[in-house]
Amino acid sequence: MPDFRAISVIVSDPCCAAAQKLKYQRHLVMKTPKLPLPDCTMPQGCKCRYQKHSDRRETDEDRRLVGSTMNSIWNAEAANRRKMRSKRSGDKDK
Repeated sequence: MPDFRAISVIVSDPCCAAAQKLKYQRHLVMKTPKLPLPDCTMPQGCKCRYQKHSDRRETDEDRRLVGSTMNSIWNAEAANRRKMRSKRSGDKDK
């Protein structure tokens, strides 16, 4: 099962421009930037910290419609069953 846990960087005041760029972004746990950030202009006084999230999405809204994708796949497959003539040379009008 995929891991969609996420981390966001909570910036302190004052903070560097590198931290400001990450202010409203969520990152997957495995791709979280290390603190202090490599481009941080004040690494000794950095007070940025992490905030954990259970999901990378910002809202708990699940945009998938349960079953709708599978229904459309099955319906499309059923509509495509055409009677075609055989393309093999030994078969005649099957």
